[in-house]
Amino acid sequence: SRDGKVTIQWQAPLDDGGDPVTAYKITWDTVYEMNSFESLPHKGSATVLASEDMSYTVSDLQVDRNYFFRVASVNLVGSRPIPMPLQATPTLQPPGKPSSVVVDNTVSCGSSPCLQVRWNFPRIPHHGLFCGGGGSDAPSTPKDCPVRMGRTVEADGGANITSYIVQWSTVADFSVTSPPHYGDMVLDEADFGSGEPFSLDVVDLTAGLPYYVR
Repeated sequence: SRDGKVTIQWQAPLDDGGDPVTAYKITWDTVYEMNSFESLPHKGSATVLASEDMSYTVSDLQVDRNYFFRVASVNLVGSRPIPMPLQATPTLQPPGKPSSVVVDNTVSCGSSPCLQVRWNFPRIPHHGLFCGGGGSDAPSTPKDCPVRMGRTVEADGGANITSYIVQWSTVADFSVTSPPHYGDMVLDEADFGSGEPFSLDVVDLTAGLPYYVR
């Protein structure tokens, strides 16, 4: 997910042993055998509810160090882990995609015709796995990433997001890259203002043409 953090995601077992899975236990260590003498944060465990989480982000790990992870399903009878630990190394990553992107053609801009683009910071890391959430109660809803993911909980990959680039085109595949059928603008960090939602007005467009925004 970023330097110092690793996200683990799993699926429900095909066989619950006759009793519903109520939780998952995540364990991690610096050796494959999961029996080192390390202590937190390099060795530890966490338990999450199956109704809430199908992924989990381990924090405060050492950059560029190998870690091993195991997930076990838990029901009233006991637990059963995956047969072999998974290995991952926390490193810097690209940021995730902006979230909650909206294009509004009903606002009043400085120079019509125009569009207003609004978005929030990335909530899902670049790799596409939820930092947490996705449990049976809300399988399509991610939880925010842990604090210190970015400025707060931004899925920035480990380095602060310094700008957002907004592009628009009259062609869906953005194959046209010259005005007036294409344009782009940059919202720099100094212009982020008080925080999300971020917004940018795209002005001086051509009336009657469809516009695609990314």
